[in-house]
Amino acid sequence: MNPNTDKILSAVKYQSKCLIEGLDKLTPNQWDSPSRCHMWAIKDVVSHLVAINGFFLNSINQSLEGVFLPSHGMPNPGTGNAAEMSDGIASRAIQMSETTLSRQTDAMDALTHLEDVLITTWQQLDETQWDMPAYHPVNQLSPNLILELKLMEIILHSWDIFNSIDPTYQISQQNGILLCDVWKNEVLNRWFFTPDHSQYEPIQIELKLGTTKSMQLITYDSNLIFTDQYENGDSTDAVINISPENLALVITARNNIEDLLETKQAHIEGVKNRAQLFHNWFRGS
Repeated sequence: MNPNTDKILSAVKYQSKCLIEGLDKLTPNQWDSPSRCHMWAIKDVVSHLVAINGFFLNSINQSLEGVFLPSHGMPNPGTGNAAEMSDGIASRAIQMSETTLSRQTDAMDALTHLEDVLITTWQQLDETQWDMPAYHPVNQLSPNLILELKLMEIILHSWDIFNSIDPTYQISQQNGILLCDVWKNEVLNRWFFTPDHSQYEPIQIELKLGTTKSMQLITYDSNLIFTDQYENGDSTDAVINISPENLALVITARNNIEDLLETKQAHIEGVKNRAQLFHNWFRGS
């Protein structure tokens, strides 16, 4: 188990509660209004959360039965990422929100039920089950790693929904820090990393996430390394000063470095054009 598993599960439970309570307050007009997720209305984001919850639950249940291979028609582990699969994911969400989940009450019932069942499933795992093999297109995962993806999904899509209604709604600093587990996990980060095949030499960037936390990002030969360990300062091309919560928005292409620089929410030291290559690597998830 990840040493932060208990914190991550607690964060998912709390965010789930806030998500359901917030969605219950939406008017029909708000339900149909655009979210911050490109081309999706709020109702489409909800349908996506229903679908992804169902997928996560099925992967975990199959894992507990000793099955971790893809079902018919699904890509093999290690062959899929968000950029390549985004069109299919988007189409399915929109189709669901127009058909089986076209009524707001039906969508809310489905989401509330699956949120509860999925969280209960994690709560009932014993020590031997957290790291069992589980299927996902990005890689062979585990119930523990699926929990980390769930953290990313619920935090980012909650922002997509509620920031579109109230621009003061932001990701909490605590959740931004927890998401660093996802960004640096080499098994998971292939999901949201897009290799730049035109980049021939390594680029090393330090991310300063406040006064006490730094991360190192290195890309080379279409590979990505994210680590808490910061070394070889002389090799650093650039330093980006950014909050953990804004990093979550930038790394999933919900915001960009240029806008944050303009609003003084980020600062770059070193070779600026190297840091601006960030958006070549992270194009949305």
